[in-house]
Amino acid sequence: MLNAGNSLAMLALITGLGLVFYPVLSGLRRIPASLLLITHGVSLQAAFLILVYALITDDFSVSYVMSHSETSLPLLYKVSAAWGGHGGSLLFWVMLQVGWMGLFYWFCRPFSKAQKNIALSFMAMISTGLIGLLLVSSPFASVVLYALWSPASVVVKLSCRSLVLLSVVMLLLVACGSILLGTLYPIGFEAFGSGQISVGAPYFNAFFIPLALMLAAILTGFSVHIRQVSVIAIAGEATLFVLAGLVLSWLIVGIGGMT
Repeated sequence: MLNAGNSLAMLALITGLGLVFYPVLSGLRRIPASLLLITHGVSLQAAFLILVYALITDDFSVSYVMSHSETSLPLLYKVSAAWGGHGGSLLFWVMLQVGWMGLFYWFCRPFSKAQKNIALSFMAMISTGLIGLLLVSSPFASVVLYALWSPASVVVKLSCRSLVLLSVVMLLLVACGSILLGTLYPIGFEAFGSGQISVGAPYFNAFFIPLALMLAAILTGFSVHIRQVSVIAIAGEATLFVLAGLVLSWLIVGIGGMT
């Protein structure tokens, strides 16, 4: 259950990033934006239902359940506890926000598909940022793993995690800023009567390739430090994730091609 909840939150993060970059990365346009949006929303709803199920069944191996519920609570109170704590309320509100994104996409008729994709990109920046915070304060954290932290190491690990989180958030802000600049600059250029200009792959590659390499280096170093494993072991795990991502991308593109 813990792995399923975290995996669904990670899937929501990946599809949210796909929506963020959808208007500017032509390769993503082979996948229907509606498919990304549906996957983004359904994964969050499924994660929330898993959390509700853990509360109803008194699964005290989940730290959120141990902190916000007890066996004597009535069923209604157990269900409402799903949004009574920090992690659960964050999951609940980002789920509602993505629901609003769906209502906008399917019921705002006056907008063209390109305009909807741009609007979805900006809304997905918000939902993706919230999901990033959700993964840091995950309601699916294991009590066993939490209990293994010794008091002497808590401060060190928290400071290390905070530094990594700050670094990742800063990199994502730079990425979002570059998308915003690349999207609005041609519009402003044309609005001031200076002609038309197109911002394409060379601009975005100059930003995103170094950012991706820096992000990979930060996360690799963090994994080596926290887990006390070798870089070779991390590289092996990363290779498996890359291969799985390539297979998933191939499947998504194939489904998009058939629709």
